[in-house]
Amino acid sequence: MSMSNSLLRPVLGTLLALVLAGCEHLHTGATSAKIEAKAVVRAVYEQVPDAALKDLPYTGVDGPRTVRRIRDRFPQIRPFLERGVVGITADGLLALRDAAGLAPEERTGIERLVRDENRDRLLLYRTVSDQTGHPHESDW
Repeated sequence: MSMSNSLLRPVLGTLLALVLAGCEHLHTGATSAKIEAKAVVRAVYEQVPDAALKDLPYTGVDGPRTVRRIRDRFPQIRPFLERGVVGITADGLLALRDAAGLAPEERTGIERLVRDENRDRLLLYRTVSDQTGHPHESDW
């Protein structure tokens, strides 16, 4: 005995709606990485306490330590960002933009901060991309 088309369509429609509703809470790797990035930026800019860092998704074993270093370094980097000495590149790394007015020891200090910051950002980017199934670029 077969189900008539008039009965089959609503049943299939309801089934499809239930399946799609279940998918609402699934995150693609890219979406998950975006959620992670927002959480990390909030942790850094708001200087959240260490206890909050352990709750970040996709950061892996070294993630909280890496985010802690980025967070702790931010107050030192912020004035250079605000003055335009340091900028953020399209791929999310820091770059020295205009160091002409800096004393040699200040330039050396900011170069070290930028190098350390980029090392930690790359580590975090690779960890998140690996854990979300989006392999990192080989030229990073």
